[in-house]
Amino acid sequence: MATGRDPDKVAAAFEVHDDLATVALDVTDPASAQAAVQAAVERFGRLDVVVNNAGNFNAGFFEELTPEAFRAQIETTFFGPVNVVRAALPVLRGQRSGLLLTVSSTAGIVGGEFLSA
Repeated sequence: MATGRDPDKVAAAFEVHDDLATVALDVTDPASAQAAVQAAVERFGRLDVVVNNAGNFNAGFFEELTPEAFRAQIETTFFGPVNVVRAALPVLRGQRSGLLLTVSSTAGIVGGEFLSA
């Protein structure tokens, strides 16, 4: 299962294959995460690996970034994985197997100009 806010764009990035399905997923929306997990289980019967790889980047000096820009970054990069894991974990626990992988960025560890968000 490949996910993204625009499943048509996701599908266009891959070759058509019987073992691949695309579905809409906005990680900032818990209901969207739940629907994506449900679609995967309905299509494939189980979850084996869940990869949290969504991100965004709002660059700028602290005083120039709006509260909305900060919130959008935190909603995607922190609460996004939280929403996906909350949706997937009951399935993985029920199967007694599966992997959760979260891809992060060194921008959260190493500061720099324009990286205040």
